Amino acid sequence: MRLTPRFCMLIGNRSELQELSGAMVGWEVAHAPTLADARRLLRQRRYAVGLLLLNADHDNCGALDGFLREHWTVQWVAVLNAKTMQHAVWRQLVQEHCCDFHTWPVDPSRLGHTLGHAHGLAALGGIVVPPSGAA
Repeated sequence: MRLTPRFCMLIGNRSELQELSGAMVGWEVAHAPTLADARRLLRQRRYAVGLLLLNADHDNCGALDGFLREHWTVQWVAVLNAKTMQHAVWRQLVQEHCCDFHTWPVDPSRLGHTLGHAHGLAALGGIVVPPSGAA
């Protein structure tokens, strides 16, 4: 069963999107550079999958944790540096809020598979948005 359209919200630096383009084929991607932008997007549309591009900026970990608690129905996938995972606070955030994670450099094929799996998990919970015009 193919569920379309597949919407994904990308939170993070848009410049990294080029490296992820192979994984995003078939996805309608909405970019949110900040958590405030992500909140706005989530008020406008339901997203089944969210992709987090993270760095080890400890100042925003608490804000991101609060955001992810607010939007717990989204299947979140994190992409981060291996160095970031050395910090307990980031490991805990990923463990508590993400269905999966990848480290840079990203293998687009594997990330694409992960996003598809996250989409399937969302569909099990009834979160996937039906195609336009569907009843």
